[in-house]
Amino acid sequence: MRHQDEFGGGIDAEDISIDEWFKFWHIELIKDLATNTRRNYAERYYQNIQPEIGRMKLKNVKPMHCTKILNSIDDKYAWSTIYQAYITLGTILKSPKLNG
Repeated sequence: MRHQDEFGGGIDAEDISIDEWFKFWHIELIKDLATNTRRNYAERYYQNIQPEIGRMKLKNVKPMHCTKILNSIDDKYAWSTIYQAYITLGTILKSPKLNG
């Protein structure tokens, strides 16, 4: 019921934005991960990823968008934080690909 309230009858892969996908992924698909891991994903998403591609349609995101995000934070963060952003990007975008 919570899923239907939040996301409607289902996920429309043709029209879903990165923001909508992240919310679904974070609430429904990774709820069994450690709290700290989920927090790290959310921090990197909201701090680094959402401002760049959050409004984009999932189907329109290309590797160049991810590279731009990582390049834009290269001189602002420690290597470990950049790596967390890299892992977050890969995990968020790999999941829909694996699920068709």
